[in-house]
Amino acid sequence: MHLIGVATQYRMAEGLMAKRFWGVLQFYLEALASQGLAYVLLPPQGPSALEKILPHLDGLLLPGGGDVDPYRYGQEPHVETVVKVRNTGRVMPTRRFYPSDLSDAEWALLEPLIPAPKPGGRPAKVPLLPR
Repeated sequence: MHLIGVATQYRMAEGLMAKRFWGVLQFYLEALASQGLAYVLLPPQGPSALEKILPHLDGLLLPGGGDVDPYRYGQEPHVETVVKVRNTGRVMPTRRFYPSDLSDAEWALLEPLIPAPKPGGRPAKVPLLPR
């Protein structure tokens, strides 16, 4: 059985336990389990901890989509996630940045673990990026 690491996101609890907690939406875990995959949740931690954990994983799931800059894996951002700054040609994200966003050091550890896309599969019904 393959082991997949799942990066977590945080939410704030309410009431007496108004603290940050880390988790992931259930449908991500159900999708992994439906494919016969085991998973482990990965809250943010330092590079030395990740260096010990990542070699034991067969794959990595980075849910949420907004935390990884598409330029990091050679893609253009989706038109709905950026705003072009008038007369500058620069592109700015429409979302704010979060403490859980990957740093360059974290990305350097994760990037080699992300495999190249495999050929085949069902044909796309819609383009990945608007042209």
